[in-house]
Parts: sequence; C-alpha cells; structure tokens
Amino acid sequence: MKISDFIVALLFVMLIVGSFSYYYASIASNYNKVYDDGTLRGYDRFDDINAQASSLNRSLNKVQSDSGVTDVLGGLLRSSFTVTKTTQQSLGIFNDMSNEAIDKAGLGEQTSHFRNYILLIVFIIFIFALIGILVGRDL
Repeated sequence: MKISDFIVALLFVMLIVGSFSYYYASIASNYNKVYDDGTLRGYDRFDDINAQASSLNRSLNKVQSDSGVTDVLGGLLRSSFTVTKTTQQSLGIFNDMSNEAIDKAGLGEQTSHFRNYILLIVFIIFIFALIGILVGRDL
C-alpha cells in the first residue's frame, strides 16, 4: 500500500466522520437533545466485548492443543462454529448500540430511515471486504 493511498483513505474517513458528527450535532440542537454521562452509559459495552474476546481466546487454545487428524478436523469445525457465534454476538452488540443511539436521537418518523442508512453502510463495508477477500487484494 502506497502512502498516498493511505492519505486519501484517511482523508475520506475524516470527511465521513466529520460530516456525521456535524449532522449529529445539528440533530442535538434542532431537537433539543442533551447528551451527558447518562446517555452515554448505554454504549459502555466493554464487558460484553471482553467476555467475547476471552471466549474466543479459550477456543483458540483448545485448537492448538489438538493432535491427530480427527482432532484437527473437529477443531476446525468447532472454530468455524465459534466464528459464526462470535459474528452473531458482534452484530448483536452493534445492533443494540446503534438502536440505542438512534432512539436517543429523537428523530421521530425518520428513525427507520436513519437505521436503514446505518445498516446499508455496514452491508456495503461487508460486501467490499468479501470482494477483497475473494479477489485477494485490498480494496
């Protein structure tokens, strides 16, 4: 990866984050919402993420201690199940946090549009990651 590609990507991410922050700040001022420590407590999901990482680490240690062909195949199947479960838990944490953020924004009837917009962004990122994996290059 060239440094110019990195700089362009960084500028693009900064543009998206800046525009989202401006949009969210305008929501706060237009709809008279106050964001304080009480509203931010719902986003403190460190314990959930830490438990998920610890579970994944324990599962990886089991695979490394396996020996023999059937143990390795069983370990691979168990690992694929663990990856599926971890993905589901990660999406669940993301869904809970995004729903809380959108509900606290007080958008009224536009809540469903905003929620769909966020899900569309996540889906597009997932598709590009999948294409990058299949093609074998970074996109």
